[in-house]
Amino acid sequence: MDPKLALTHLSASDVPLRLLLFRTVLSLCGATLPTALHSPIALALLLALALPRAGVLVLTAASTHWGTLAPRYAANVLGSWRFSPEACFTADFAPPDVAATRAAAFAALLAKLQRTFPESGRIYADVGTRFSDIRFFDVKKIFFPFADMAQQLAVCVAVKSTSGAYLVDADDNRLLDVSGSYGVNVIGYDAFTKLANANHNAHLSSLGPVLGPIHPNLASTLSLLSEFSGQPECSLHMSGTEAVMAAVRLCRFNTGRPLVASFAAAYHGWYDGLQPGVGGGRPVPDVIVLNDMSPLSLTTIAARASELACVIVNPLQAFTPNNPPPSDGVLMGKARSSGDDAVAGARDKYRQWLLKLRKVCDDAGVVLLFDEVYTGFRLAPGGAQEYFGVRADMVCYGKALAGGMPVGAVCGPSRLMKRYDPDHPLNLCYVVGTFSAHPAVVLGVEAFLNKVKEMRAEYETKHALWDRWVGSMNAELSALGHPVRLAHFASVWLFQYTTASRYHWLM
Repeated sequence: MDPKLALTHLSASDVPLRLLLFRTVLSLCGATLPTALHSPIALALLLALALPRAGVLVLTAASTHWGTLAPRYAANVLGSWRFSPEACFTADFAPPDVAATRAAAFAALLAKLQRTFPESGRIYADVGTRFSDIRFFDVKKIFFPFADMAQQLAVCVAVKSTSGAYLVDADDNRLLDVSGSYGVNVIGYDAFTKLANANHNAHLSSLGPVLGPIHPNLASTLSLLSEFSGQPECSLHMSGTEAVMAAVRLCRFNTGRPLVASFAAAYHGWYDGLQPGVGGGRPVPDVIVLNDMSPLSLTTIAARASELACVIVNPLQAFTPNNPPPSDGVLMGKARSSGDDAVAGARDKYRQWLLKLRKVCDDAGVVLLFDEVYTGFRLAPGGAQEYFGVRADMVCYGKALAGGMPVGAVCGPSRLMKRYDPDHPLNLCYVVGTFSAHPAVVLGVEAFLNKVKEMRAEYETKHALWDRWVGSMNAELSALGHPVRLAHFASVWLFQYTTASRYHWLM
């Protein structure tokens, strides 16, 4: 929370009552606020009413993860700068012979990329100035000191087909897919392709893009969603970000509370209302960013229960608590140690944390919301709820859910899914969507969830396979003397370096 706004953001139920009480006492005493400041009794009353609130704000500040918020202000101060082409190879004060070796190796890398991806390079050059979305990932905007080097490495692979775990690009290169399409590819491309073809042949070949009327299979699809989520009602959307937006809005509407508590560095989509750090574009005074796995954060949740619409958790933070989550597009980051014992230990520690958080939310009457857009169906068929053994009050899904189709879903109890106040019908919660329950998406969700049911017994085997793969990779990397290791949490994995360098971004 913005510290300036935090001091003025007062509970709708708590503060007016305190002010009203104070003004009433002053009126009965025949005093006004200026004269009351000279009255010891009135001052004592004012302090008695103000100190509890001040204590809550101090507690909130102490449990807030300022490392998430500080970059927002630093981003407006720090300017752009870059090394010259020559200085790029001596940024760590390397001697001339090492710099020359680096320059030659970099030139060889560029030549190899150009030979390997000529058609993808041509396509990237064609769309790079017209497709604005792709420029967000332009490395020269991110790694600004090495902009001259990074700009030359901007390569966008154009994929025309898939086969097993491989991608076939526009240059007919067969590339092993290590990213899993940002977490979408849970069951394999071949399985997704078969599901899509079967759906089209059975249901969509004679059905146009009908919107408004529902598909007959919607009922069976909702039953599957309820089975996996453990919740009786569902709402369908077109992306994970949209699902989280809808869930938070529903929580605020149905609890009548303004604040949302999230945890440090957790990602909940690009919606600015849940992105208080860099990239959101504005201050977010109604979101408290707490330290993950901190007892003080639990105390703050209990203290501000009357103001909290929900506490939102991205279970992926089990991998990187209080640090940015691993990105399937980058596959680099700071994570817990790898290995079977480390993974089991991290899982148990995070499970214990979630159990404590669950109890605090239960005791305080605060909604616990799991953002399972990424972890849903990846950690376990029942997502993080099943993997950690902790039940949420509301769950968001996306990515893999519709078999590769754009999708988002919110699952929750009836009391949190209401769109209007029965006692005040004009008091609406506007959560709708033109493409909600699109026939192709509904059928994709149904087919995917049925496939996951078939694969339930395979999940433990898959986790064991990842354990063995990471272990064997790290053993080989160590034997070869490379300063790189892999870390993983179930099938979520990334690179880590064992020594410091200014050139890790090249990976």
